Amino acid sequence: MMNKLTTVVVRIDPSMRDRELWTDSNEYRFPFAETYNGVVSAELTHASVPETEYPVSSRNDAFAYKVGAGDRKVVRLTHGTYTETGLVSALNALLTSEGDGLVATYDAPSRKITFSHASSSFLIYVADTSSRAVLGITTTDPLASSSTVSPYQYVCGGHVDVRGIKYVVVRSPDIMDRELGYVDMQTDPHQFVPAPERVFKHYKRMSGIRIRIEREDGSLYETGGVNHLLLLKILYIDTAATPPE
Repeated sequence: MMNKLTTVVVRIDPSMRDRELWTDSNEYRFPFAETYNGVVSAELTHASVPETEYPVSSRNDAFAYKVGAGDRKVVRLTHGTYTETGLVSALNALLTSEGDGLVATYDAPSRKITFSHASSSFLIYVADTSSRAVLGITTTDPLASSSTVSPYQYVCGGHVDVRGIKYVVVRSPDIMDRELGYVDMQTDPHQFVPAPERVFKHYKRMSGIRIRIEREDGSLYETGGVNHLLLLKILYIDTAATPPE
């Protein structure tokens, strides 16, 4: 009997996860058909992750504000795909329904939004406005204030961005909690960019792997239970290898 470095490619299918423990396909543990001892390295060679999250979703649908001495309010954009003008129209429809007189105006040349009110100053609760990146609100302050005299306005510092998630990252807490690669959802969602092969400092025993499908900010991508396909290459020491005769 001799030790031999052996390579195996494992097909990872989240439909095989324990659904009682892992209800969604964006985070789960996948059990291997066998246990590999003496694992030297692991490398994700392929990932096919469907586009399942709208550019406006639960992660970025909220706009929080207060007009004058009125109550603090939060409106939520309908989840979906928008054009820049369509996004502002949808936000204005929500603001109109609240009846506070706050209006959002989109300037196409600058691609910026100006919020305005005819007769009162207003506040935008930036920290609670999860749609701030979509709307182009770039201030790092928790509150954004309009001008205190007429015209009562607040001009967003950045551009409206309706492109949605830029990268979907495949990560494993079991492999140094490192990125295994990413998919560029805006340029080519069918092109997987693998991370370098992860070499362990000490031999590792693997009977399965935990997988996370993340947005670029580290939060979980909304897969909606839709499955994906991963291929993991494992290099391990096969202690049961038979020597040549």
